[in-house]
Amino acid sequence: EFRTRSSAFPTVWKEMADEREWKTGIYQKQEDYSEKTDEVVKQAELFVSSGRTQDALDSLLHMEKTARLGGDAKSTIKLAREIIRILVESKDFEKILEHVELLIKRRAQLKQVQTVVIQEALKAIEMTPTIDAKVHVIQKLRSICEGKLHVELEYARLTVQLAQIWDSQGKLKEACSMMQLLQVETIGNMERKEKLDIILMQIEMCLRIQDFVVAHIMTKKIPHKIIDKPDTMGHKVRFFRYLVEYYTHLENPFMLCKCYDEIYRTVFDPRYKPEQTPDNAYSTPEAKLEVLESVILYLLLAPSNSSDEGADETFSSPAPSQAPSAPPCG
Repeated sequence: EFRTRSSAFPTVWKEMADEREWKTGIYQKQEDYSEKTDEVVKQAELFVSSGRTQDALDSLLHMEKTARLGGDAKSTIKLAREIIRILVESKDFEKILEHVELLIKRRAQLKQVQTVVIQEALKAIEMTPTIDAKVHVIQKLRSICEGKLHVELEYARLTVQLAQIWDSQGKLKEACSMMQLLQVETIGNMERKEKLDIILMQIEMCLRIQDFVVAHIMTKKIPHKIIDKPDTMGHKVRFFRYLVEYYTHLENPFMLCKCYDEIYRTVFDPRYKPEQTPDNAYSTPEAKLEVLESVILYLLLAPSNSSDEGADETFSSPAPSQAPSAPPCG
């Protein structure tokens, strides 16, 4: 009797699951509106060329609704991109923001469509006539992207742009506070170099406002194995120069020695190019030798308990082959 009842449970649960899936639309039939979409897009282009932009938008929005509810993702993406493209070309920034919000908040809107809409709207930022208009567009797009994981890359880039503008306007503390909340290390579709640039920007801003505690926390975001690569030597030099500023504040000569030693080994590497750093750092042999002087100076200034322990480690590897020979005495 118990076996009969238990054997019936899987069938009952499967029927309930199937009914639930049909109700939630998992088995919803997907329509193909590609031909109709192409016709509507061509018609919209004719409307725009004749000055009937609103008619073009109305026809595209109507077709977008049909394609979206019909499950045609490809056509929906094409229509949404065309809507924002028309508005960007017309440079009507308020309508751009209005339609971006409208398309993203529509019922059953696909995440791919939301991403395309934001990416297309980003092109309008460089077309803004004034800096105030630019800030307004960035802030609005940033607020739309906030909290959405599928557009976290665009959100991070908008945050960086806004921080750079505020920094140029003398609002360094506001820019730094905003940048401190940004976590680019978890963004999967962002390139490694771009992540390093943003984290280094966070560290640099914290140092400029003398927030050394947060600056040190930010440095923990960059593992040594990530930055110690041939294509990121410029980032490595910038990173350890920021650490030099941090340990100068702490008056820690031994850590300063180690930081300068990392810079010394990097700038004498044949693969290092000075143009990889913003200020073209260590482009001459004399500038490179000054780094070696700093290594020796801070090693001598370090307390004996730290220098005795780490001196052999600091000079454990052979000196770079590119290091110039010392000038003759006399």
